[in-house]
Amino acid sequence: MPNGYGVRFYAYGLTNNKTVTIPETYKGEKVVSLRGNAFSNMKNLEEATLPDSITEIRGQAFKNDTKLKKVKLPKKLQSLGGSAFKNCTSLEEIDIPETVTYIDGGAFYNATSLKSIKLPNNLVHLGGEAFYNAKSLETVELGDKLTEIRGDTFEYCTSLRSINIPDSVTRIGGHAFYGDSSLSTVYISENSKLKEIGSSAFRQCTSLYNINLPQGVSVNERAFKESPTNINYYGTFGEYNYNNITSAGIIYP
Repeated sequence: MPNGYGVRFYAYGLTNNKTVTIPETYKGEKVVSLRGNAFSNMKNLEEATLPDSITEIRGQAFKNDTKLKKVKLPKKLQSLGGSAFKNCTSLEEIDIPETVTYIDGGAFYNATSLKSIKLPNNLVHLGGEAFYNAKSLETVELGDKLTEIRGDTFEYCTSLRSINIPDSVTRIGGHAFYGDSSLSTVYISENSKLKEIGSSAFRQCTSLYNINLPQGVSVNERAFKESPTNINYYGTFGEYNYNNITSAGIIYP
């Protein structure tokens, strides 16, 4: 690669390796990239150590590594590709460096043992389905540069109990928290820049009884379908239940 070496199909398809360690240099040059599918389908892989020289991990790098429990991510990592840890069902925790600005869709799709995640404050892009069906996920911290929670991002995270939406978020996409049956607290401040909540964003959130929103937020008529949620707008009196919304999608005090 122009600025060093990338790891490409290092052990694609091998099933007998439990640990892998990538060196920081190769032939006198830095190892700067982990290419797509580099470690995918390694059914017995339990631990991976990556050098701090790596700045990108591309799509599906560890996909289907069902026994992977521990990964040391590089301190200078900037981007994490789509489905990078998809179906890593034994991964319980992972430390994402503050240098990461981009996490693509499905990065932790079906990571069913992942219990907590702290996303970097520098993160500006979080792809849809990033934590789809991460059903053990209990706590999530979102960075304050994130502007959108895309569709399906936290769908079926059935252990997630609360979420603090940063003021920087302007849109919560369709199905973003669909089926999060333990979700009881969604904090959105009065100073939030939120403008839109998409279809089924909080559908089947059966523990979410109340939510406070800034005035002027456009709420899709199906956003809280099959949820017992009452909507409270800052600076107004009264509650609105979107299961009783009018056919025009508008309700009044």
